[in-house]
Amino acid sequence: MVFISSQSVTACKQTVRSHAMTIAPPSPESLKNGIFFAVHDQPFSRLHYATLCLMQGLRSLGVPAFSNCPIPDMQVRGFDPVAYDLYVFNITERSAKGPMLPFVEKFPRKEKILLSMSDTNGIIFPGAGFPSLMTHENKFLKLAGNRQPWAFGISEEILEKTKNIPPFEERRFGVLRNFRPSGNQDVRNFLDLSFVEVLEKYLPVDRSIGSDHFERLLGVTACLAYGGAISVDQSSNAYFAQNEGYKYILERSEYKSPLVVVRWDSWRFWESLAAGCLTFHLDFEKYGFLLPEMPVPWKHYIPIDMADPVGSVDRFMDSRSRWAEIAHSGREWALEHYSPIACARRLLRVMPCGA
Repeated sequence: MVFISSQSVTACKQTVRSHAMTIAPPSPESLKNGIFFAVHDQPFSRLHYATLCLMQGLRSLGVPAFSNCPIPDMQVRGFDPVAYDLYVFNITERSAKGPMLPFVEKFPRKEKILLSMSDTNGIIFPGAGFPSLMTHENKFLKLAGNRQPWAFGISEEILEKTKNIPPFEERRFGVLRNFRPSGNQDVRNFLDLSFVEVLEKYLPVDRSIGSDHFERLLGVTACLAYGGAISVDQSSNAYFAQNEGYKYILERSEYKSPLVVVRWDSWRFWESLAAGCLTFHLDFEKYGFLLPEMPVPWKHYIPIDMADPVGSVDRFMDSRSRWAEIAHSGREWALEHYSPIACARRLLRVMPCGA
């Protein structure tokens, strides 16, 4: 990354000190200098999705937003340690293994935020009191740092593709199970062997994957939108306790449960809600999932209990008279709290101020 080096850190400190008397602390009400999103110097990808949503929302709010990454329809600018009101550093597993984390920690501005969509929850970042906005957060796994739950959310592209939803009663009776192929998906694999087999006795399950994804979402009753891997508490394992890499993580991790579902957020969850589908996910409360605004089971989504797949399907079928209501309420909740504008406003509420 072009803005990370020991020389850069030294230059940042000197420049900020020289400007300390001339730059007033920024506030959410006055962001004339804008917000800078520092990400990899690489082509835009899904790793930058949360950044894209935030930049889209800030643009709609009239707050200038810039990035060193060529994100579609956004302004590209170089990194400057004193030019902007807030710095958002996008951290991935890849960049966490390089010099970026030490750079962010030493970066001398207080107006900084860490943003991560890490699938593994394995980025341990104690930080220096500034917020770390992390997806996949779980109340049963406490990791070091000022971590605050975040979400993938809904981009303008998803809003555009789902703006014209058909009446619920006109949709095809069935369920989509069309996850993008990926590894480390314990939850999906387990539920294929239990929950989906039971559900398929009542509704046809479409397992095909095609390019007409949103067209199919808009035309079907329900969508399976869960995901996740199982993380195990290894603190009593002598091998892991002696391994330096694992030891660093274990010393900064506190399990409230011996088994924790991580990597649970997904694009499919937000796509399904935005499309007005009945959206299946694990029970957020039972499995400890954390979001800035929490959905209500049986009001905004259909919760699944992995310990009782038959009971979950039975209650779903017993609630058939409420299916249209749940689908509508889920869409309204998602658009209200996780549209780009909603996410941008949330960012401004948590931003630290004062150099």
